[in-house]
Amino acid sequence: SIGLGARPGGAGRDSRSVAAELSDLELSNLASDLSATGGGHLRVSGPLAKPEAQGAVTLAEMHLDTLALGNARLRLSLADTLTTEFTADAGIRLALTCPAAPLFGPGVAPAQLAIEALAADLGPVLSYALGRPLYGRLDLDGHLEAALGDSMPSWRDLSGHIDVQGLAIESRASADSLRLDLLSGGHFAFWEGRVYLDSVAIGLQRYDRDRLARQPAGTLRLAGQLVDTKPSQIELALEDADLAFFGGPKGLVQLDAEISGTASAPQVAADLAVESADLGKLRGRLDGDREGGDWHLNWTTLLDDSLTVTGRIPWDLQAGELSLDESWLEAHSDGIGLLFIGDLIAELDHLDGRISADLRAEGLDSTLSLQGQIGIKGLEFALLDLDPIYALPDGQLQFNDRQVELVGFSVEKEPKRGFRSASLTGQLDLARLDDPSFDLRLQAERMTSYYEAVGQSFRANDIDLDLSFAGSLSASKLAGRVRIDQPKSEASLVVLTLPVPPPPPALRDDFLENMALGVEVDLRGLALDSELAEVEASGAVEVGGTFYKPLFQGDITIDEGQVFVLNQEFNITQGRVVFNRLAPTKSILDVMYDPLELNPTLDLQAKIEGIKDSKSGYEYDVTLTLKGPAQKIAPDLSADSENPDADPLQEDFSIVNLLVFNMADLDVADLDYDAAVTVAGQLLSKQVEKEVGLDEFTVLPSSEIAGAEPGDPALRVGEYFSRRLPLPLWVRYEAPLKEMAAGEMRIEHKVKSFLIITGSAQSKYDHYGLGIGLKREFR
Repeated sequence: SIGLGARPGGAGRDSRSVAAELSDLELSNLASDLSATGGGHLRVSGPLAKPEAQGAVTLAEMHLDTLALGNARLRLSLADTLTTEFTADAGIRLALTCPAAPLFGPGVAPAQLAIEALAADLGPVLSYALGRPLYGRLDLDGHLEAALGDSMPSWRDLSGHIDVQGLAIESRASADSLRLDLLSGGHFAFWEGRVYLDSVAIGLQRYDRDRLARQPAGTLRLAGQLVDTKPSQIELALEDADLAFFGGPKGLVQLDAEISGTASAPQVAADLAVESADLGKLRGRLDGDREGGDWHLNWTTLLDDSLTVTGRIPWDLQAGELSLDESWLEAHSDGIGLLFIGDLIAELDHLDGRISADLRAEGLDSTLSLQGQIGIKGLEFALLDLDPIYALPDGQLQFNDRQVELVGFSVEKEPKRGFRSASLTGQLDLARLDDPSFDLRLQAERMTSYYEAVGQSFRANDIDLDLSFAGSLSASKLAGRVRIDQPKSEASLVVLTLPVPPPPPALRDDFLENMALGVEVDLRGLALDSELAEVEASGAVEVGGTFYKPLFQGDITIDEGQVFVLNQEFNITQGRVVFNRLAPTKSILDVMYDPLELNPTLDLQAKIEGIKDSKSGYEYDVTLTLKGPAQKIAPDLSADSENPDADPLQEDFSIVNLLVFNMADLDVADLDYDAAVTVAGQLLSKQVEKEVGLDEFTVLPSSEIAGAEPGDPALRVGEYFSRRLPLPLWVRYEAPLKEMAAGEMRIEHKVKSFLIITGSAQSKYDHYGLGIGLKREFR
């Protein structure tokens, strides 16, 4: 729409004079998201049979949605000749000239159009059209001519040329950027109802994260001619294209395609070849005529397994229509081994099994209908850093139109699979292809799970699962119960110089964000063993909310155990860990990365009896109490004596002195050197490990090496070599503080969780040895 402001004019018997100011320009009729400010003017005069006009329009702050296009200008002049010129700050110029006579009466005259783009900015238009930030630049010039008369000319009436000197398109995401560059100039020639395209070569590039630079990723070539009534020929070639350019793994793509014949009798032929060191080889062929195209694909894996896909797409190329509702495809494979795929999935340590297929799809649009089955046999997998390898029961996915049923997937009393019994049941509903729904249930009995790393381990031989997973991609819920019976967890105080795991990803997954939780975790007889504590705990925690905003409700009771504080063993008299937050925590991933995000409430009390004060002779019972949120909790110590004459201990430092030195009222003269060194060394050990880079630095209250007397403090230092040697080794040196030269060197290699090979040497006492340690549990 245009706001008009009329100015005084005149009118004669056969002439007119009109002037108008243009304002409030509305460009949404050209494109729904196109906007601009500006205005212009137009003046028309002269006789109706031969008018004259002058005008101009200025467009400022042009935007396509939120993308700035800059400014543009349009000028018009009409007398004997019509002349219009459009220029834009983006680098584009169009100029049209033609005689005015054919515009107002019979006759034919040539119209000429000059086109020029000089470093034209295509970024906003490409970004708007493709929905992702892109950079684009275009350089071209051209001259086209057509006869202008009673009807509008088409491409068949054009003559002239367009020369493309430069083209560059690049995605703006630097970490995964892709780029297209014109390698050789493109020449389009128009004449006598045909368009001729000289060979155009476009180079592909992608950003290589390993080399931190863009690398060549193939070449695209296009050539041929399009003729109105005679046979045409267009050739397309993709040469040595990097499969990673299209988001795949490393590999090369070759494509040769040709369209020939006429619009009413076209011929289409295309050959595809893909080779990947990870996925194997893919060969494809498309042959088409006026009625449609037949295609054939064959994928051969690295294990020489194959999958064949054939199909047909009816079309009408002259009308530019594909009949997807009448299209079909068939997929068949006797079995594809999955062993090679395991290396491509970072979360898996092992993957094996075979998948077969006998499937037909009719209608490749909203009319899709599926018939057949996909078989899964001998599927085994192991998660990274976890044992054992789980061997899942065999089964099939049976397709009946849009309904998919899980058949089989059940096994009982086969403990060598990583569980004793397991079943997976349910169905998938593909009625909505954009949001398929599902209703699945997983049950497992006596499932096992082992985790072992340097200094820590977790073993569970009795896990029962009963989980349901229902909903759709847009809204789902995981609910059920997990019971873990008699698990064992061991942790060492040794600080390992291993890489810190990366924090959880900041970007959220839509599927996980829309997943509600309702899972109860029942923990029975959890045994925790470390250098600070040995406890047994049981309890239940309900995990609700959503994946990214979970709620933890429940409690865990410490049934029995000991904690070790300042070289003293405290017996736990009561202990409870309560999860009762009403507000959601951070995501499940954040909790796994930092368990303190749960911030449970602790209520723990531990006691040691009969600590004798060597100076006063009285015995005390010391109680350690921890109460409050885990992130802010502070320990509280108290001491009582059954002897009424004993002095009360009110200050924490007095109780600490009693625990460390067996003397609440401590003077410097009373200080036990060995005890002081032991405590100081233990307090400093973590800082030394951190600053010096040792994996272990510990001051021990006593040592069992040859020559050490009971109660003599000793120093142990160690380093774990996991990458610099063919075998992972612990190398330790331990010696009494009073005689550091009389130490023992020890080398340890853990073959399995139950098998350790050790070697030791102590030259002063001529002690040398090689041993094998076995550890096995019997029930």
